[in-house]
Amino acid sequence: MAVSTPTPVSGRGAPPAPTRPAPSGRGQAWRSRLYRLDVKGSPYAYVAPFFILFFAFGLFPLVYTAYVSLHNVDLGSPDQQTWVGMANYTRLLHDQFFWNALRNTFTLGLISTVPQLLWRSAWPRC
Repeated sequence: MAVSTPTPVSGRGAPPAPTRPAPSGRGQAWRSRLYRLDVKGSPYAYVAPFFILFFAFGLFPLVYTAYVSLHNVDLGSPDQQTWVGMANYTRLLHDQFFWNALRNTFTLGLISTVPQLLWRSAWPRC
């Protein structure tokens, strides 16, 4: 029993694919605008969660701390704040315990950093 295959009319292989009607000008313009919006807007949509979380957990606490540092706040009633401006920082710079704490912080940083740098330069493969 022989099976015959239809031979293409054009002689190139497969018959030509059916063609779609050309889209109207309005539909084409809408698709073009939508494509441009996708290409230009999608990167912002991808990085937006990072910026939202950064603002909520990074930038807002930093700005609020700077705001509170310029006020005299009673911890018993934090809604009652009085403006003192730079007086908190002036008092801090004249405090001997602050300078002692600052010196201890830098000393600890040097004691922990310098040996690690020397160790890495002496034995780089470890």
